[in-house]
Amino acid sequence: MSMKYSRVASSDSSEVDFASPFNYESQTKYTGFNQFSPSTSSAHSYRSAFEYTVSHQGGTTIQQDQTSFSRNKTTFLNLCVSVCITVFFCFIVVITFPISGWFCFKVVRRYESLVVFRLGKQQPVKGQGIVFVIPCIDKCVKVDMRTKAFNVPPQKIFTNDNGIVEVGADVYFRTCDAVCSVMNVQDYNHALRLLTQTTMVKLIAKEEMENIDKNKLVISSSVQNAVNQMSLSWGLEVSRVELRSRTVATFI
Repeated sequence: MSMKYSRVASSDSSEVDFASPFNYESQTKYTGFNQFSPSTSSAHSYRSAFEYTVSHQGGTTIQQDQTSFSRNKTTFLNLCVSVCITVFFCFIVVITFPISGWFCFKVVRRYESLVVFRLGKQQPVKGQGIVFVIPCIDKCVKVDMRTKAFNVPPQKIFTNDNGIVEVGADVYFRTCDAVCSVMNVQDYNHALRLLTQTTMVKLIAKEEMENIDKNKLVISSSVQNAVNQMSLSWGLEVSRVELRSRTVATFI
């Protein structure tokens, strides 16, 4: 970045405001040099179009302490408000217990996990059995942990040797992390279908037609590993991929 300096006359007593919206912290002292003798410092003074300030370690520490104090204060206020709202609704539940009992208890089956958000904050995952929740402030999402399956419709794919092959797949997957499947992806069924379909087409397009049937197990394993690299962050694990292929046409 080039910087321009304007020479200030020694008899000029007027003040020129070169304040900049940018604040550059520098620890370097800038001095002018004589035009004919670069090694000799010049007596002329120069004022930069930018404003340079010297950073002090103590000032930085004070600013960080103030920021940390402000964050702690906000967190403390949020905690107080959350506790007050929770206590209020618990009181309502107690005084209306015979009726509120129908809304406070959830039955979680053995193959399910219950993800609870209380006032927007994630709570520990609830396991099997009867679970107590607070109406109006608890949002519950049941996640099925059993193995599920879907099929990728057959698609015509151009292979590396200019052939056309029609390939479909049967995919088996399960939810390995209930929290990630709720928080990291909106519709994991649709997302996993698109991811598997795109990955399968990408990998098969690199193969030759005669090698697809011979290396079907290897290609299936490659598709499974490639999908798992992304789906594990969604809390999903693909356990098996079965390819179904047939040759459509071959071009020489």
